[in-house]
Amino acid sequence: MASANVELVRKLLKVYNERSFAENDELIDPDIVWDMSRVELPDGTSYTGPSEFRNFVENWEEGFASEHMEAQEILDAGDRVVAMVHHRGRGRISGIEVAQHFAMVWTLRAGRAVRMDMYLTLEEALEAVRLDE
Repeated sequence: MASANVELVRKLLKVYNERSFAENDELIDPDIVWDMSRVELPDGTSYTGPSEFRNFVENWEEGFASEHMEAQEILDAGDRVVAMVHHRGRGRISGIEVAQHFAMVWTLRAGRAVRMDMYLTLEEALEAVRLDE
């Protein structure tokens, strides 16, 4: 049976895909940190708080006609959860299909996401939470 934190990460990925943040604001800490600084992306920086997070999502969406994140593997690490995700989308202007894999380390507290750190590989994410493979 999956832990409450694993289920919370599944729910957060669903919320992300549905863009239903406003309807699920109780799942996201007011001081959330969304850190993409370890990956080479146009928006690869760190965002703090709900307004910066919303701005990131809005700017990110502008580049895609469609996109979706799917968890391929989720590992429970107590108050942190590692999720290996497959991100796919289609460019809004170019129409080019993209497919990428990222590892997300979610830090959770009291039923809320307080931090999400993105890594290029599962190994980097596991190292960050000091899990043995």
